[in-house]
Amino acid sequence: MGTQSALNRLKKMKVNMKDFSKELDEVGRYMKQFYGEDVFATEGQIINERWRPLSINYGFKKREKYPGAGILVASGALKGGFRYVVNVSKMKFWNPVVYAAAHNFGYPKDGSRTPRRTFFKVDALRKKKIVDIIHKGFIRRINGI
Repeated sequence: MGTQSALNRLKKMKVNMKDFSKELDEVGRYMKQFYGEDVFATEGQIINERWRPLSINYGFKKREKYPGAGILVASGALKGGFRYVVNVSKMKFWNPVVYAAAHNFGYPKDGSRTPRRTFFKVDALRKKKIVDIIHKGFIRRINGI
């Protein structure tokens, strides 16, 4: 490979390295699926945060009103509320449901306590998956694919 050819390849690579929106969109879709489905299906166990069972009284009321619904599922707003937006170099991921933080971190309320039932935690396996997606994008760009 000649000098000019190498310089042209480097220029192309520089342009290609500016927009990672495709990879960030893949990360967002992965996170939405994982946190909105897998974590709820395992009641937190998949992120090593097994959810506490419902209190006996609330569990009874909930079974009557929402038969078959999981611990953090009633209307489905929390489970289905994950959102993300992407630009060329960033991805923002969130859940706009007002009570999301109270459930994820626990919340003292009127002398009682909403127990912490973590549904969003970026553990080592999620970090690895995210890094792998971005890394594959770098490799594709370096190889000119």
